[in-house]
Amino acid sequence: MSVDVRESIRQALNDFSAAKAMIENHFQAGSAAEIVAAVLKGTHPRAGDLSEGATYFVHGTGYTVTLPPERLVHIDSGDQGDVFSVYDLQHYLADAEGDDAAPELAALTEELNALVTQGRIRFAGGVKYTW
Repeated sequence: MSVDVRESIRQALNDFSAAKAMIENHFQAGSAAEIVAAVLKGTHPRAGDLSEGATYFVHGTGYTVTLPPERLVHIDSGDQGDVFSVYDLQHYLADAEGDDAAPELAALTEELNALVTQGRIRFAGGVKYTW
């Protein structure tokens, strides 16, 4: 895998972490499950604005944070905590770099598995990963 693709993936994961921190700070919550629960209890709206021009929308078992300009970070609650899928990452990279520039799923999976081996992220089963 090229250094540029590897760096794009690592930057995207940094953006996922930053988006996760933004919404958790906004909700004063520690997980996607707590954020969904707050919406279901009516203590927070389902959609709203975050810092730095980002917005959020809570749905199903997770949420989507939209980072400017229109880069979607999707995170769900899973058995091993908050998770994202290889598809979430591919969609994010397509938003950020253009559909033609986004790496193929096999290349993304290979790099994510290398990051698992390095201990930077954890495998959460199927096509899901977590921090």
